[in-house]
Amino acid sequence: MTVELEVRIKEIESLGGDIEALVKVKDQLIRERKLDKNRSAKDIVKLNAQIDSYLSLLEEKDADIVRLKAQNVQLFSENKELKTTKSEIEEEVVKLNIKTGDLEKKVNLASRLKAENIIVAAVNSRGREREAEFRNRQLSRLKVSFNIADNKVAEAGMRDVFVQVLSPNEQVIFDIAKGSGTFELKGKEYFYTSKQDFVFNNTQQQLTYFYEKGSDYEKGIYSVKIFSDGAEIGRSTFEIK
Repeated sequence: MTVELEVRIKEIESLGGDIEALVKVKDQLIRERKLDKNRSAKDIVKLNAQIDSYLSLLEEKDADIVRLKAQNVQLFSENKELKTTKSEIEEEVVKLNIKTGDLEKKVNLASRLKAENIIVAAVNSRGREREAEFRNRQLSRLKVSFNIADNKVAEAGMRDVFVQVLSPNEQVIFDIAKGSGTFELKGKEYFYTSKQDFVFNNTQQQLTYFYEKGSDYEKGIYSVKIFSDGAEIGRSTFEIK
């Protein structure tokens, strides 16, 4: 009997059930065994009655074991479903964050200003202009003009616009005394040839820059790059013969 009780106790305990009643019965049986074996007929009848009650208790606990096993199966299934649901939610959150990030990138790209109709001209000492290609004798001042393209996504407000003029060897032409300086782009510092700030209002505003040369430019193809809001917004070229 004690062996059967021990088996039930371990099984119910592993399932998280109540083992207090079985432990008490087990302890009672152990005490009974230690008593004198010389019992009267009355004691034997009483002992048999106790055994019958213990057997009934075992049957009840067997039913508890079946119930606890069923509960554990259900709990395992529910826990698995919860884990699956949690995993699906986390996956959806990741996807949503990716979509949000992609959308922000698209909005940032769409909101960038764009320089269009870029014209580079040489202005001589008499104010006459010559575009695209020219000679040093025709160049007293360099003129760069362009329009800011229509952009309904870009936020209205103050903007800094930087212009770089690069020589044929890709070096930026600059003179601090004539308004040149530096600006930051993607964490690095670069020289600019000329700079303007203006209030963007999406009316295709025109910006014009003048840069006086200090000495003759070497012959070759020059580049003009335009920057605003941390990005290049336009470029062009011209030639000095």
